[in-house]
Amino acid sequence: MEADKKILNLNVRGKRGNIVQVYPAVEYDFVPNTFEISKNDYVHIQWTGSNKNPLNNDGQGLPGTDRSNIVLLTNKTFDTQSINSFYAPLTTNGDLRVNYPFSLEKNGFMKLDDQDLIKLAFLRDNQIGGSLDELDDAGTYFDFGAKKVTSSGVFHYMSTRNNNFSNRDQKGLVVTYDNEFFDDFIGWNGGVIDFRVGKMSIPEGTINQLEHFRVDIKSLENVNQTELHAKVLMPNNFDKSTMASDLILIRKTKGILQKPFKINLKLKRALDIMESHDLYRINNELLTKVDSKINDDNLEFETNQSGIYVVKYEKNYAILIAVLVTIGVLVIIILAASFLLYKNPSVIKNLRHRTNNLKRSMNNQL
Repeated sequence: MEADKKILNLNVRGKRGNIVQVYPAVEYDFVPNTFEISKNDYVHIQWTGSNKNPLNNDGQGLPGTDRSNIVLLTNKTFDTQSINSFYAPLTTNGDLRVNYPFSLEKNGFMKLDDQDLIKLAFLRDNQIGGSLDELDDAGTYFDFGAKKVTSSGVFHYMSTRNNNFSNRDQKGLVVTYDNEFFDDFIGWNGGVIDFRVGKMSIPEGTINQLEHFRVDIKSLENVNQTELHAKVLMPNNFDKSTMASDLILIRKTKGILQKPFKINLKLKRALDIMESHDLYRINNELLTKVDSKINDDNLEFETNQSGIYVVKYEKNYAILIAVLVTIGVLVIIILAASFLLYKNPSVIKNLRHRTNNLKRSMNNQL
C-alpha cells in the first residue's frame, strides 16, 4: 500500500428494533451514511452484529439477531430532472428511492470484482453454513479488509437483510471522486490542513463552533467535460501551458468565518524572468482576481471565501516592452553615429590624429 494513500472506514451503527425499542440507541444505519473517498485511496468495510438483542425487538431474520450486508440498489424506473454538477458530474448508480437490489450479475458497486460483490452480499468467508435467506447463520463480525478504490461514481446501496417496507430501511451512499481531497473538523482553536500541493492555515477564533473544512485538488483532466471547463477555463485561455497550479476547490462552510484563513500553494514551476502571475477565484461562472504574493515557486494568499482558486502564468509585457525600447534606442544611437561619421570624414581624421599624438606622448614618457 502506498504511503501517501488514505484508509477510510465504512461501518454499521445501531441495533435491532424500532425507534422506541432501541432508544437511547438508534436503528440500523451505515456510518458515515454519505461516504466520500478519492480514487486510489482505500476503503475498509467492517461491522459487528449481535445475537443478544431482546427477542421481542422488531426486525428481519431470527429473533435476537442482527446482521448487515451490502448490495447496490437498482436504478430508478421513472424519469427525473438530471442535475449536472458545475464542478464534477459523476455517473450515478442506483437510486435511494427504490427498494430493490441489482442482480449481482449487473452489480457495479464501486466496480469491485465478482468475488468481492458476493462476499459483501452473502458475507462469504463469514458464513458458517445454514440458511442464506436472511443471513441468520452468518457470523456477527464482518471484515472486508482494505480495498483500493479504482473508479469514480455515485453508488446508492442497501442492506437486503434490514429492509422493512413499512417503517425502516438501511441504505447508504458512496461517492468516489477522480480527484484528491483533504478535510478536517476544526473549531475555535484553529488548525492546519496539509494537502499535496500546499496547506490551509485556519487561525484561532476564525470559527465559533466545530466546522468541516475541505480542500479538493482538481487537474485539468478532472474537469475536462464539465461546464467549468467549457464556460470559464477555455474562454479565458486556461490550459496546461498557462496554469501555474491545479484547481484548488475550497468548499463552503456552514458557519460564518470571523477571520480570513491563509493558503500556501506550491506552483508547478518558478516564474521565468519575462513572466508574472495572477491568482483567480472562480465562483460559478464569475472569474475575479485575488491579491497574492509569491516567493520562488510558492504562493500565499488570504481569503474567507469558498470557490475555486487557480494561478495563471502571465507574460510580463512591461518588461518585454522596456527591453525592446532599450534595444531600439541603442540601435538608433549606433545608426546615428555611423551616419554622422559617414557624412563628416574630417571627424574620423581628427580622432586618428589625436590617437596618434596620444600614443607618441605615452611612448615619450616611457
